[in-house]
Amino acid sequence: MKMNCFSALRSVILLALILFASSAFAQTDERPGVEGRKAAIADISAGLDSGSLDLVNARDQLRLLRSEARLAGERLGQSRQLLQQQLATLGPAPENGEVEAFEIAERRTAFLTESADLGALIAQTRLNVDEANRILAGLSERQRTAFYDEVMRPGKSALRPSLWSEARQSAGAIATSASTHISAWRTARKTTGTFSRDLLKLTGVFAFAVLLFWPLRRWINGSLSRTLTKRKPGEFDRYIALAARIMTRLIPGIIGGFALITILDSVGFLTPGGKTLAFTIWKVVLLVLAADGMALGLFAPREPEWRIVPLSDGSARRARWLSVVAVLIVVLGHVFSSIAFLEPEGRGLIGSVIVAKGLLIIGVIWASSRRSTWQPMPDHEEAIRPAAERRWVHLRGLGFPTILIILATLLLGYLNLAAFVSDRAVWLVGLILWIWIGRKTIMSGLRAFDVSFMEKRLEPDAPGRKAMLFWAGLFVDACILIAAFPMAALLLGVDAYSVRAGFVDAFTGITIGNFTLSLADILAAIVTFFVILLVTRFLQRALDARLFAGTRADEGFRNSFRTLLGYAGLIVAIFAAIGVVGLDLSNLAIIAGALSVGIGFGLQSIVNNFVSGLILLFERPVKVGDWVVTTSGEGFIKKISVRSTEIETFDKASVIVPNSELISNSVKNWTHKDRGGRVIVPVGVAYGSDMKKVREILEQIARDHDQILKSPEPFVYFKEFGESSLDIELRFFIRNIPDTPKIRNDVRFAILEAFREHRIEIPYPQRDVHIKTQG
Repeated sequence: MKMNCFSALRSVILLALILFASSAFAQTDERPGVEGRKAAIADISAGLDSGSLDLVNARDQLRLLRSEARLAGERLGQSRQLLQQQLATLGPAPENGEVEAFEIAERRTAFLTESADLGALIAQTRLNVDEANRILAGLSERQRTAFYDEVMRPGKSALRPSLWSEARQSAGAIATSASTHISAWRTARKTTGTFSRDLLKLTGVFAFAVLLFWPLRRWINGSLSRTLTKRKPGEFDRYIALAARIMTRLIPGIIGGFALITILDSVGFLTPGGKTLAFTIWKVVLLVLAADGMALGLFAPREPEWRIVPLSDGSARRARWLSVVAVLIVVLGHVFSSIAFLEPEGRGLIGSVIVAKGLLIIGVIWASSRRSTWQPMPDHEEAIRPAAERRWVHLRGLGFPTILIILATLLLGYLNLAAFVSDRAVWLVGLILWIWIGRKTIMSGLRAFDVSFMEKRLEPDAPGRKAMLFWAGLFVDACILIAAFPMAALLLGVDAYSVRAGFVDAFTGITIGNFTLSLADILAAIVTFFVILLVTRFLQRALDARLFAGTRADEGFRNSFRTLLGYAGLIVAIFAAIGVVGLDLSNLAIIAGALSVGIGFGLQSIVNNFVSGLILLFERPVKVGDWVVTTSGEGFIKKISVRSTEIETFDKASVIVPNSELISNSVKNWTHKDRGGRVIVPVGVAYGSDMKKVREILEQIARDHDQILKSPEPFVYFKEFGESSLDIELRFFIRNIPDTPKIRNDVRFAILEAFREHRIEIPYPQRDVHIKTQG
């Protein structure tokens, strides 16, 4: 009866706890949202098939629905996980006919039903995500196909006269439209009486823009050039000067262009289409100014010491102007095409613009591909650069195939393809240059930081400095590659929306099965891993330089503590990085369990040495600096690693001993507890020597040596009567047992000199030889 009461009471308490937990973790019903998203995705799919929806809006809606479905799936997964925990709290269902409380059984059934419903909803959210991804991929494919169909669409050949007659008509229509607009604006302003005032504003802001673009810019460039020529440049200084040259051109262009467009808009000169064209022209001007600044910084025709690309003076001048002209041709073609699109009758100008732009680009590529354009700088000590910095010049080898492609497409009438190839050729070279300049700037800055900051704290050949530069360079390359990928996709014709969406998806997360892979999480994990390692190294150095420096801790303890702290930091960094990525550690535990059998058989010796290394670091039977004698050799311990221990012999040879040998075998440690020890120097004297005098001499030699302890006192031990000598031993104690060879050597020299002075003979073995003869 008591047992039944106790069981009932336990069931009531357990039920109350479960009810409280279920109410605490109750979630809102996700079913309407899941079904609503399913219907919305189906409607968008049907609308796209019928052609009644805008592609941009459809993409935005699909991305929003996909994001909501992912979040809903995560919430449902958390709710199901809580239900599984509650089921685990209930325990397994009774077997063998055992009776369970009705409330508990009812609750288990409800939990199982709810878990199954949640599983169905989770599956539906995954279907929603997959369906949205499928439609988005189809839209991207449709847009790419449309783009490349447009690029490959045939048109009029450059040799057809009708192309140029249409261009003349379109140009006349555009000129007439522009003249009509100016006349209408002038008439309207005269009517309102503001023509003179508005004209004065335009004249003033134009003069201001010209002042910024020409005299002020020349004064800034002259001041910068005078400043640069006064100092001897380093590698990082050249890239700083390049950035300064770009900014000195961009800042006047930004200010002057903004002022001019603002005034034009305020006086009512710009129509909505004209305003768009004005901003296009402004961007084009800024792009040309940036290209001019970059070319001047790269080739520096008048300052050879600041020249980044090692070309001769003439080649530097030609390369600079060819770079600027190439960009100018491409952007002017874009401006004229934009003007043609503003006027309905001006579309006929586009074909001639493409042909003219293609022919001019062919001329620039031909001039850039000539070997004479890239003559190297005459060799002298300050101008020599690594050969790797000149490899990009080999791009000129691609110039002649590009010329043939552009010329063939122009003659065959594929004008859109010709425009695509000519524009992308220029922008591709520009992208490569920007990537190269960005990487060289960052790496030269890191090297300058290493020389000015790290060199004062570490040795010149310290491996930590090289490792830091290596990993920093690897991280910079990864970041540049990630940043360059979208720009390369745009150059290849991928629309900006797809590039932006793909970039956002890569950073926010791409779902692969039940796992979401995020580039942002990967970068964060890498940064977290290295930050924790850097903090660990900083703590190791700080503890060694500050905490241990003021204590009497020996080198062995300090090394063990540093090593254990390094292992702990590495483990924390690994698990922190895994946590940032979002990997389920339970899956790793399952994998580790599956590998444990293989570890037990195939990696037994490695695990044995690893565990032995931990024992050595914690128990410290031997430590760094100890003088040990093992079966593998005798010497001083230099390093205790996770698998082996390095022993340096007296011959300066390194013996790598597995850690298990130091744990399982006998090891003689001369300096385990105390670095002091006893030294024995044996010596023999001839029979008939004054033994009392001999003892006095030996004791005096020991007392006179400054490294021999006075307590315990040196002792002369009469060992035995030898065959040829009276064998005695001088025994004494020293503070530092590793000094034994030196002290023993000093004592022997002193004994030899004292025995000679007092005529005490050190005999050598004597043998009587008896020769028998027959006779």
